[in-house]
This record gives sequence, structure tokens and C-alpha cells, in this order.
Amino acid sequence: MAIDPYALCPCGSGKKIKFCCNDIVEDMQKILSMRQNNQLHMALQSLSRLRKSLKAGHPGEVWVRTTEATILLEDNQLDLAKTAVAEALESLPDNPQLLALSAITSVLADGYQASQDIVNRALQQSAVEQRNLIANLASLLAQHFMEANKVMAARQHLTLSLRMSVDPAPVVEQLSAFDGNQSLPFWFRSDYFMKSVDVAEELKEEYQAAAELESCGCYQLAATAFEAIANKDPENSGLWYNTALCLAWSGDEPGAIEAFGEAARTETNFDDAVACETICQMLELLDPEEGIEVSRTLFRVKSVSKLLTHWQESPYIVPGESSQEENYAAKLQLIDRPQVPQDELENMSVQDVPNLIGDITVIDADTDSPAQVLLEYYGKAKLDSQISLLTEAAQGELELDGKTEIVATMPTEIHDLHHNWYVAPATPLHALHRLSRERWERILAEVWPNLPLSALDGKTPLETVGDDESKLELTAAINSLEAICDQQEYFFDPQPLRERLQVPEPTPLVIGEETVLSTLTLAELRRLTISELTDTQLTHVLRRAIVTKLCSLSYKVFTEILTRPDLLSEADTSAVYSELVGLARTKFNREEALEWIEKGRDFDRNRNESIETLAMWDLREATVRLWDLEDSRGPQILKRLWEETSVKLPYLKNVLQTLVETTGIQPPWEGGIIQSPDGSGTAGGEVWTPGAQSGDQSGEEKSKLWIPGQD
Repeated sequence: MAIDPYALCPCGSGKKIKFCCNDIVEDMQKILSMRQNNQLHMALQSLSRLRKSLKAGHPGEVWVRTTEATILLEDNQLDLAKTAVAEALESLPDNPQLLALSAITSVLADGYQASQDIVNRALQQSAVEQRNLIANLASLLAQHFMEANKVMAARQHLTLSLRMSVDPAPVVEQLSAFDGNQSLPFWFRSDYFMKSVDVAEELKEEYQAAAELESCGCYQLAATAFEAIANKDPENSGLWYNTALCLAWSGDEPGAIEAFGEAARTETNFDDAVACETICQMLELLDPEEGIEVSRTLFRVKSVSKLLTHWQESPYIVPGESSQEENYAAKLQLIDRPQVPQDELENMSVQDVPNLIGDITVIDADTDSPAQVLLEYYGKAKLDSQISLLTEAAQGELELDGKTEIVATMPTEIHDLHHNWYVAPATPLHALHRLSRERWERILAEVWPNLPLSALDGKTPLETVGDDESKLELTAAINSLEAICDQQEYFFDPQPLRERLQVPEPTPLVIGEETVLSTLTLAELRRLTISELTDTQLTHVLRRAIVTKLCSLSYKVFTEILTRPDLLSEADTSAVYSELVGLARTKFNREEALEWIEKGRDFDRNRNESIETLAMWDLREATVRLWDLEDSRGPQILKRLWEETSVKLPYLKNVLQTLVETTGIQPPWEGGIIQSPDGSGTAGGEVWTPGAQSGDQSGEEKSKLWIPGQD
């Protein structure tokens, strides 16, 4: 791209290039071409020669230095880039481009904490003229906060990056991925906006200054300014709310928790107060002061092969998730009791299932270090006995190497609700579904109501029933429970628990046609009466539901939009039925899942969909019916698919073969002999997966079919 001589000169003089640094345009054009062709070292050499040729005081030195720093950053030479920018800033300390580059290089080289002053200067002075560099800076800060598990700060800086980006598409993709990450609490997967607050006349100038700091992304400075105003008007909930948001966005979560607490205390609207208290509780769960300690212990290994051989005989050590790391010899897991014998798996109870209490990583020796074993253990109470168990099972191949260190703390309420059991791979599918359903029923009926919660000052939810002083915290605690369930992809309906604990249902959120739905959080969208939305509003909420995968919102939106067929294409309607099957399965509601399967199949049959689409619905039905071994229709469907449908879809036999192996049932087709599509007969056919091709003898590409449970 050619340099425009009538553009503002990059040196920062305020003049056009033609009337400022025109004498170096030809050289800079050549260097720009080198950079575009990824000839970074050649470009740097040319810049060095050009800089040395300039007379002292030549304004082009800033342009050269700025370009040099940018290329050094692209080449990951952080220290040299930082030096280049620092030297250029001495000549032009207020240059917006240099300030933005200085902030970026400082964060990369020295970290965010050491760079806050230059970051704030850049955000305030460079946003107008250097939007794209500020967007890059905000994206860099978002990455920093995400790595530090400060998710509200991470998302807000992604939003800031989007607002500043010249090319917003990549940031939109990042935000969509963030909002669709169900491992994060849904309370943090949407935008939050500052409140417009009425303040006394003498505070308006301070308030405006604080608002300007927030608008340019200086969240820590804005938080300090808002807090100063809130201390002068301590019963103003809006001021505390704005303070809390800015503190959370700056990564100061302890400060945010305190400010959200003040906002909840002073808020007169109960639902809004509950929202503030819920955010408090969710932030505390992200970084708890007390809870279950995650400890790490290191061992030396004499022989990895002998160690693994000995450990295979231990009933307390089981295979873990495989790893792609080359120096990992094995990933194992430590359980608190021996596994149930295989012939008893089908009838075991929830109390029989072993709990996962630790992760074991066996690391091969390399040129720099000997073979090692790393144990990460949840809770220290029985750590000594478990270390003894490991070393005894190792039969002399394992030696303790150093002291145990605490690496993290997990909140007790999350640890006790987390899916931290170990189910043997051979467990039949129907037994696994029964156990999962019974486990959640037990959690909601017995475990959580009797669990001491820090948000309730150590009391259990049942102990606070009828206590008006605890109603706010208890209502918020149920919200937190719903978020934890959603993270584990369990569709939790909080209404029965609210009735049992005597807390009110959220008040429906009333909106008008002029309401900007994008300003509502996910928590607020849950309070909408979906049936009262206009078609335009419903379509917007549908998009949010699809991105975020929030169970409670998705279910309401999907069921409503089916009553408005004009809003969906035929393909989208089929997809909605499929999503509703999945949601029913997350509730372990077998009958409802079968109802949606029937409706989805009828819809696709009436629009003359392909045989493989209808076979997909049959596979879903068979899988759900196999939750109950007394239901004979599941095996009947599988037999029909094997004997009739697979004639037209030969690769379907591999799918059926995998399904019966996964569910642990006998093949229902005649004779119980599994035949491969080519007639050779074995149990080793390749399993079809989404995105893979299923070939046939003609070599033509086959259509693809989903295995139930993968959609």
C-alpha cells in the first residue's frame, strides 16, 4: 500500500507528510513493502541505516523509531522494542502513537502491574488518533486478565478492544467464544453497563470526570473517582454499583466484592439487590480465601516402566485423560476407594461410586531433569496416608522429593457440588444416566440445603429459612447454585428449591419496544416474559441464547419460537427441536426428550428430509430409550436400522456397533453377531465422527451422520 503524501505525518508534527517528512517517504515505502512481505530483518536493517543518516532533530526520527518498534514487536524482540520507543518518547513525550506502543511494549516486557501508569496515559491520550493500537492494547490486557482468572476484567477489555478496533471481526469472534464458554459462570458472560446516577449539584463535576475515565478504559482511576463520590453520598446504590463495576473491570475483585456488597445494601429494588449480591458470591467463588486446598507434591522416580507396572495393580490408581505432551509418560487419577467390580457396575448406587481426589502426572526423564511424578491432591486432611499409598504401591520405585505446597483453593460449595467422581469406562450407559440423575437429585434435596455457605456466614440454607435478614443472601445463593449447575451442563429448575426455602421468585422484567436488549445481562434476560416479546425482540434473544447456551434461557426461547414458525427457516426449526432434545437430556427427563424427538422427526419427515436425517432421529430415540432397559422399543429401533436402513447407509453399521458397545447391551440384530459394513465381521470398524468422511467402494464422499450424544 502506497504512502499517502497528504496524510498526517506519522512523526506527530500535525503537518501533512508532503510538508514534513517527504524526504524519507521513498525509503519508508521500501521498508513498508519489506514488512508486508515478512522481511522483518531486512526492514530493521534499513531502518537502522535510515535513522543514522538523519540529521539531529529531524522529525522523521520519530516515524523511523515508531516503525522500528512495531517491527521489533512483530519479531518478538521486546527489550529492543521497548528501548526504541523510550528513546523516541524523549523527543516527543506526548505522541499518541508512541504512548500506545510504549504501553504495549511495557505490558509485554514487564507485565500489567508494572505498566499501569503508561497504560492509563495511553488510554487517555491515544484513543482518538490510535484506535487500532489501543484496541491491540485492550486485547493484550484481556489476555492478561483471563490468565489471572479475572473474568469480568477480561471480558470488559475485549469489549473495549471491540469498540476501538478498525477491523472488529476477530474481536467479535473472541467475544462470542467467551460468551459461549460454559465453564465460566453465566453471570460473567455478558455486558454490564454503568448506571446513570443522579448526584447533588456539587458532585456533578467529579461524577463527569469519573465517567470520562471509565469511557476511555481507565477503570482503576475511574473506580477511585467513583468511590470518592460514593463516600460523600453513601446511600446512593448507583454510585456503589459503578464503583464495583470499575473495580471488577480493573481486576480488583476484593474491592469489587466490597463495593457490590454496598450496592446491594443500599439498593431498594430487591431483584437488583439480589443481582449485586449474586455477583459478590460468584466473585468470591472465583478466588476464595478459604475452602478446599489444592496441594502439589513432587516425587522422584527410579524406573517409569516398573512404576507404571506396579501401579496397574493398585485399586486406588486408575487411568486419567490422555495428554499430547511428549514428555508425559502417563496421566493417572487417584480415587478414594476401590472401583466396584465390573459385574456389579449395572446396579451400583451413588454412594458406591469412587470420588476423584487427585491427579497424577508421570513425567519421563529428559536431558535436563530426571523422571518425576507430580501429584495434585484436593484437600490435605488425608494427604499423608495417600502419599503412603502411592509409595507403597510403587514398591520402591518412588521417593518423595520436596515438601507439599498449596497451589490453589477451591470453595467448599463448589468442591462438594462438582462432578468429581470416577465412573469406570465399562459402566453401562443406562446405569451412568441413572447415577447422574440420582446424584443431582441428592445434591439438590440433601447436600446443598445442608451445606454451610460462606455467603450465609457459615449457616446452611435450611438454617436460614424464614430469616428475613438472610433472605437477600439466600436468594442470591440459589442463583449461584444455578450458575454452578449450568457450568456442569445440568438444567436446574430453581423454583422448587425457592419454594422449599421460602424465597421469592424473581419479578418479571417489564420492557418496551424501545428497550435495547443488548444492554440487558443474561441474568436480566432470564427474567423476561418471553411470550410477550415482539418478533424482533425474540429473534435478538434467540441469538443470545444460541451463543451463550444458557439452559434456562434457551429452553424458554426455543419453546416460544416454535409457536412463531415464520421466524425460522425449516432447517432452523429442525435444529431447535434437536436443541430441545439436548436440553431435556440435561434434565434427565426421558419422557420429554422422547416427545421432542417425535416432533422433530415428524417435522423432518413432513418436509421430505433425507433418510440419514430421519435415521439420526431414530438413533436419538434409541439412545434415550436405552436409559431404561425394560423399554423394548430401543433395541427394536436399532434392529430395524441394522437390517433395513443400513442397506442404504452401509456405514451406519459402524455407528450402531459403537452404540451397543457404549451402552453395554447385547446387539439386538439376529444372532448377536456384529458384521462390519464390508461383511468381514469384527468389532473394530472405524467410528464415524462429525467432520469425518465415510468412504464406500465407489470412492464417492458419503453423507455424514451424527452419533447421539455428540450433537
